[in-house]
Amino acid sequence: MAPRTKSPSPKKSDTPYPTSEATQALACEEMKAAEYAVATTFRHAYRSSSVEKIAEIRSGVPVTRLHHLAQEMALPQSTVTGYLGLSRSSVRHKTDEKRMLTKDAGALVIGIESLIGQVDTMVAESGDPTGFSAAQWVASWISTPNPVMGGVAPSTFMDTIEGQHMVAGILAMAQTSAYA
Repeated sequence: MAPRTKSPSPKKSDTPYPTSEATQALACEEMKAAEYAVATTFRHAYRSSSVEKIAEIRSGVPVTRLHHLAQEMALPQSTVTGYLGLSRSSVRHKTDEKRMLTKDAGALVIGIESLIGQVDTMVAESGDPTGFSAAQWVASWISTPNPVMGGVAPSTFMDTIEGQHMVAGILAMAQTSAYA
């Protein structure tokens, strides 16, 4: 039997595993990419033309978009469902069957996504968006009574497209400090 020779210990630089600094840098880049993907989704909803939104609604908005929206807003899905005036049991049933939302429900989801995209765009154009979550800011803002709306929270208007447009208009006026 041949004698066993001990293989040399690998040098620190020879290890196939990234260093903790490299791991942290990679995690940071992955987080930035995820934040970019989320922001891009909402900005796309905001910047899409009416024709593009209509086509998307007609082709079907998956119920998973509602789940994603609630997750990004850091709200329970039941809260977002309530804001949109949707039946929780209907949403749960569609979730179980992995189905599309109704056209009306899909339009409302796209409407809130667009509102978030509007805020994200506003911050990107006039401030530093680093670490800012437009979805979470919108979640907080729409649940707070607003003096411009007669002390009513904007969330009470999220169940109609016209209400969402009104809220978007108020946000646009806030950016320019031009309340009507």
